Amino acid sequence: MENANSFCQPMEYTGLPNTGNWAGYEYLQWTGDVFHPGIDYNWGAGEQDKGKPIFAIANGIVEKTIKWDGKTKGFGNHILIKHILGFDYELNGRQFKKGDILYSHYCHLDTIDCKEGQEVSKGDKIGTCGGSGGWPSHLHIELRKALGYDFWPIGYTAEWIKERYFDVYQFVEDNKGDNMSDDLKECLKLHTQLVNECTQKDKQIKKLEDNLRKKNEDLEKANENTVACNNLLKDLEKEVENMPETDCEEKVKLALKNNEEKHKIELDKLNGVITDLENNQQSINKLQEKITELENSQEYKIGEALVKVFNKITFKRS
Repeated sequence: MENANSFCQPMEYTGLPNTGNWAGYEYLQWTGDVFHPGIDYNWGAGEQDKGKPIFAIANGIVEKTIKWDGKTKGFGNHILIKHILGFDYELNGRQFKKGDILYSHYCHLDTIDCKEGQEVSKGDKIGTCGGSGGWPSHLHIELRKALGYDFWPIGYTAEWIKERYFDVYQFVEDNKGDNMSDDLKECLKLHTQLVNECTQKDKQIKKLEDNLRKKNEDLEKANENTVACNNLLKDLEKEVENMPETDCEEKVKLALKNNEEKHKIELDKLNGVITDLENNQQSINKLQEKITELENSQEYKIGEALVKVFNKITFKRS
């Protein structure tokens, strides 16, 4: 599966944590029986957030989906997604290393829209907000280590929880962008520009080839017209053979003059079509040479190599 190189919030929400206008329990807030290990997302008021889409916060693989039995108080319909962190990061003194395994846990869902073993990308819809487990509609989400699918840390200290559960809201906010080096980003940007330029040249070549095809069709039509003129000339010659001598010379001159004018018109058309064909072929040859030059350039080859290395190292599947 692809590494988690950036994160996004799991749903649309109202308010901000740690400001006094967050509707649900916040990270490590005392609930009366436990230091809340996750954070509760709400949108609007009452049941307005029921059915709102829930998104995977990062690239990962769905490890577990558990459906509510319809009566037990608890997580309700919930999903656990495994992530492989793609960068180093520090949060509240806690050090995270590239390659660390983290789990995001989405609870109280109205519907589950993913399957176990399914690879998901950041922002993919995995379910909808609800109140399953016997709660008003909201999303309870945790970012944590592997602790079991139904674990709830009643009786554990805030410090113990802090070592195993992390502030998902802040984690996401700090890591919304890709964590790649500026040099790598610049190389990938240059490679993309070169690929786009080659694509544009390919489009120009296709346009010229279409034009060349049309010119060929025009040439075939002109040839057909020439054949028709030649057939007309043959018919005229036969007609001349059958004419009385007194009318023959005058009609022959007129017929030859008319036929000569028609031939000249068709010949001019043919010459114009041939010139256009030659010009189009020269343009295609120049564009193909330019594409070859771009694809053989140092920057293009470096970009391709970096893309392969980046995909192999940063986005390798587990």
